Amino acid sequence: MPLTFRLILAALCMFAGAGVANAQTDFYRAPRSEAAGAPGTLVRQEVIDGAPLGATAYRVLYRSTGLDNKPILVSGVVIVPPGDAPPGGRPIVAWAHPTSGIVPRCAPSLAIFLFEQIQGLRSFVRDGYVVAATDYPGLGTEGPHPYLVGTSEARAVIDSVRVAGSLPGAGGGKKFVVWGHSQGGHAALFSGGAGQGAKQNIVSTAVGQAHLPAGRSLRFLGYLAYALTMALAILAIILLVLLGLGPRSRRATVS
Repeated sequence: MPLTFRLILAALCMFAGAGVANAQTDFYRAPRSEAAGAPGTLVRQEVIDGAPLGATAYRVLYRSTGLDNKPILVSGVVIVPPGDAPPGGRPIVAWAHPTSGIVPRCAPSLAIFLFEQIQGLRSFVRDGYVVAATDYPGLGTEGPHPYLVGTSEARAVIDSVRVAGSLPGAGGGKKFVVWGHSQGGHAALFSGGAGQGAKQNIVSTAVGQAHLPAGRSLRFLGYLAYALTMALAILAIILLVLLGLGPRSRRATVS
């Protein structure tokens, strides 16, 4: 998806959800007590239609860890290929999504074109890979979303892999790769480092055009990026409105 188009979609999503940091729909809401438990364990799941090539797709709500090291809930989607899993379980692709917005309703798991936005999904399913697609904290579930904060992204990605391996048809697979670009590239790089200490066996990370804040004050730069994104979103909406009104405001002249 072109960067300009993706930014416009993100801007529209943020504009539509401005001031709203609540969880989206009942599936994404749960008592805080539900977050207690081991990271990467499942709270609930539901089957969703439309997965390609006969795969089964699950919307999931699972446990993870926040930046304050307290338990949180994160949502996402897991796609499992048809057929029986091989001995040792299926390999897993953890897809880290690009920038989609910064409020709960911008979660990829809520997108109309959910499966079309996962680059390479048909190939992964055809080759027998489970695909785990986290929303990241604060997207789908209650915000705020820690945009471009690598620790937060990595925890959500790795815990989504743990959940994916436990779902029907996955066979308890533990080997995984992380694939992402844009914000997802940033998440993939941090997941690669964090994955070395996970019980799952990380095989590789694939990064395309990562957004990389530099320097020591990573969290500060993440929040600065959050503020800049909001400003750009407002500017994009203004431009869209002006461009949309332009043609309608023209009047024909008769000479």
